[in-house]
Amino acid sequence: MQIPRVDMDDSLTMREVFFGEGDGKNYIALCHTPATKGGQELPLSSVFIEASTEGSVKGEFVLVDCAHKLESGKTVAERFDLDLTKRPTIFVSGKVGSPKQVSLIKISSNLVLVIWICIVTYPKFFNEDPF
Repeated sequence: MQIPRVDMDDSLTMREVFFGEGDGKNYIALCHTPATKGGQELPLSSVFIEASTEGSVKGEFVLVDCAHKLESGKTVAERFDLDLTKRPTIFVSGKVGSPKQVSLIKISSNLVLVIWICIVTYPKFFNEDPF
């Protein structure tokens, strides 16, 4: 399964992914910088890949260049308070609101990640904030 990369130059797509505008989908994103010319791309997180194949997740799995500079001069990571030192850097955004980084304990296995994503994307069933 090919995981699509968010076009960082498409402002409509960026608004949908980061603010939930448009179709109102949820996004599960992995911060992943594309390879430079002649360079080799880093491998994707196995937990992220395995979770993306789980059919119970209501959201679209995407790759985001979190080092991309925005018009403000900040990177995506800086703008949305994503800690790139915590690898893999995975966040949920879109219909659920602005990006919320998944803590490392929740990405210890694909099953734990899938359960957490289900909780976040179905908040009406829970009284507490799952973050």
